[in-house]
Amino acid sequence: MLSDKLWQGPFAILAGLLLIVTLPGCPGEVPQQGANSKSDGGTWTPESENRQEVMLFVGRIEQDNARLRRQGLIDELVGRAYDPENFDEPGQIVGGNGVSILGTRTDNFDFSKAKSQAEDALTAHPNLACMVGLFAYNPPNILEALLGAGKLGEVNVVGFDEADETLQAIEDGYCYGTVVQDPYRYGFESVRILAGLARDDDSVIPEGGFLDIPAKKITQENVVEFRSHLKELLDAGEQGAAESLSETASGDRPTVAFVTNGIASFWVIAEAGARTAGKEFGVNVEVRMPPEGVADQRRMLEELLTLGVDGIAVSPIDPENEADILNTCGEQTNLITHDSDAPTTNRICYVGMSNYDAGRMCGELVREVLDREKASADVPATQDQ
Repeated sequence: MLSDKLWQGPFAILAGLLLIVTLPGCPGEVPQQGANSKSDGGTWTPESENRQEVMLFVGRIEQDNARLRRQGLIDELVGRAYDPENFDEPGQIVGGNGVSILGTRTDNFDFSKAKSQAEDALTAHPNLACMVGLFAYNPPNILEALLGAGKLGEVNVVGFDEADETLQAIEDGYCYGTVVQDPYRYGFESVRILAGLARDDDSVIPEGGFLDIPAKKITQENVVEFRSHLKELLDAGEQGAAESLSETASGDRPTVAFVTNGIASFWVIAEAGARTAGKEFGVNVEVRMPPEGVADQRRMLEELLTLGVDGIAVSPIDPENEADILNTCGEQTNLITHDSDAPTTNRICYVGMSNYDAGRMCGELVREVLDREKASADVPATQDQ
């Protein structure tokens, strides 16, 4: 990941330049006719030569949150109507509204691969206007790739989540903006609901099975205030984790589990919310963070069932291939999802944001920075007239 020193020394001269997040596509990717009739896909037209090129980066398309974020962003950028049921195959170029989305690079949560995907995209597509990272670790790896290629400040960057490197880049003018969630509330509300269910209180189930915790956009206008608030939450998370190690679980109250989809500062904040809710609502809280993907998450869920916990809140890594273990959890205890949903399983409800809406929000940021770049490029031509 980027160190604080990256933004110092010789790179200080780049301060104020705009960094745009690009999304990586496949080197040598051949345009194909889009399957969705609302997009012109990869069909070549004279106008396509003047489109601004965008590349997307994400861990896995199979995750519900990744698929919906990506689609919301695409629909917003190419000017489509609101429709979460849309789906553009990753292998095609999607064009329209002055933009060509060249592809979606996936890394399966491999950070080194995330960086190499960004590097490959820069080599294969030298005219990239924007790179977009849809998971927390993608923007920092894009920034590192741009730094190594000598293009920091030349290619626009837009991101997702609140990695410190991303927020610092926004402050310094190297990243235009990011869409952030509220992991603290994910943890707090998940445990609150599980605490109620453990005591047979069904009134805690949100209407429609969805507790919406909206996302928000962070740009230079509000990044300093947001970072200050985030530091308070991280400090609370570290304190809560330390206190939990010194506490002895009470046998006379329910025990619930909060399971993440990996290890990240995002989940440290969520853990703070979960532990705060545990104290407030009188339940023991087990937090599990799988470091090695689906198999690790599956193992943790099985262990929690063996322990006989009174409820599990999980962010499924691969809802389709984990459907069996998720349904088993739902049969044996109270199961809810957070951050990423598994709507076809027997989970009780979902806690989090609408990932499709958040994707469209991210698309708004990309549109803003592309329009800004286009307006800047048109200035000389206007002056010559």
